[in-house]
Amino acid sequence: HNSDEWPLLLYVHGVCESAETWGVQTLVQYCAKHCWRLIVLELAGHGLSENKAALGRATCPNFDDLVNHVVEFAEQMSGKFSRSRGFAMCGCSLGGALVSFAVRGILATRRDKTEQHEHPDFYGIALLAPSLGVNPGAIPPSPVVTALKALSFFLPSHGVLTPIEHPTYACPPNSR
Repeated sequence: HNSDEWPLLLYVHGVCESAETWGVQTLVQYCAKHCWRLIVLELAGHGLSENKAALGRATCPNFDDLVNHVVEFAEQMSGKFSRSRGFAMCGCSLGGALVSFAVRGILATRRDKTEQHEHPDFYGIALLAPSLGVNPGAIPPSPVVTALKALSFFLPSHGVLTPIEHPTYACPPNSR
């Protein structure tokens, strides 16, 4: 198979997850084995993304901004890999919520640009345990949330609050 034509799976991770975590790396291997190209969006404050000091690590600073980022991600990747047979969006937890809210923008953007140039087909979305609602009784008290935010800022690389990377994953040398 010509890998330029492989369908794309555009994946949006959840909180405390990134392209480096074991689950995503397992998905990378599965997609490659079945001739799919997996592209993972690193959300702000997660994994290899730039960490603005005010955000902390593994947080959701502004939901609407993240939804817009997912729409831009889908548009850019479907344009970059325009020879692909098609693409699907997939999200886990927070990523599932973002994908479910972004699909309207993705469809609108594609409708507006379809006449201008070729785009791969959009197959649809797959949501893995999407966080589409929160029981207010499940939210920890404010001091606990504040403490977790502080820990995520001061201890992002100690593995205390974030999953440990898969042992065989090698971080690309040109990543920031």
